[in-house]
Amino acid sequence: MHSSAALVLTCLTSTAMAYPTLDQLATSGEFRQYQKQEKRQTIAFDALLQKVSTTGDHACQAPGSSDFRGPCPGLNSMANHAYIPRNGYTSNIQVIAAMREVFNISPEFGGFLTIMGSAMGGDGLGFSIGGPPPPSLPTATGLLGRPQGMRNTHNRFESDQSITRHDLYQTGNAVTMNMDLFKDLLTSSLPRGWYDIDVLGNHRVRRFEYSKANSPYFLKGLKTAFIPEATSALVTYLFANHSAACPTGCLDAAGLKSFYGVTGSGSNLKYTPGTERIPDNWYKNPIGYGVASRGSRRGLGR
Repeated sequence: MHSSAALVLTCLTSTAMAYPTLDQLATSGEFRQYQKQEKRQTIAFDALLQKVSTTGDHACQAPGSSDFRGPCPGLNSMANHAYIPRNGYTSNIQVIAAMREVFNISPEFGGFLTIMGSAMGGDGLGFSIGGPPPPSLPTATGLLGRPQGMRNTHNRFESDQSITRHDLYQTGNAVTMNMDLFKDLLTSSLPRGWYDIDVLGNHRVRRFEYSKANSPYFLKGLKTAFIPEATSALVTYLFANHSAACPTGCLDAAGLKSFYGVTGSGSNLKYTPGTERIPDNWYKNPIGYGVASRGSRRGLGR
């Protein structure tokens, strides 16, 4: 066990060392190029390059009884549209490629996120986006025992203070979305109707204050402190539709509900776990998201 733990620590340390410091980013060619892109007053729209397919091989299909889905709406959406395997068991390489194809996340940044998730919930090479994989699958064995999947990474990869889910030790369920929290987020954009970084940031602050006041086991540790901030930004930027009508990216109520598996309107909202989907006629960001994005307006984001 000690040797296995040491091996994991070595792998994670090596991974962390492979990424530049903020000082290095500030002087890097990638960061300077990104700054130039950010200064542009308009972003050119290219329907052919930006449109994400939701038909044919990538038509949305609800998961079957043996398919796994978890707490991440982005991973669930990609599985439902076959950008990663529909059964919910995926390799790191498949996830990195899918994030590039669907959300235009760079391989470096996508690799960083994927390796973190795979180390916490998988075997280092792949993982289940839901619960523990069956013994017959390649990701069923890991360096530290049987991988538990993304459903069981709370306070390691997922965290308290989720924008749509209760804290684990408050309700015993940090995976299923809570509709009261979602409705609070859904109505927080009024009267503008758009979900930008200010709307998500204010919602995250409310969730923090609620968790601090109502959850006796609320944890905002060193390792998980950045996760709520990152996820709220991810929702804002990754789920925004960069269409011809809004080339800089706009996330409206219809898009938010689609990515979170919610249908209906008003008092008739219905959440069906595992049915998250990419909206039709949805266009990804033409600029993309890389390591340098963490220090810019297009920062990172359950």
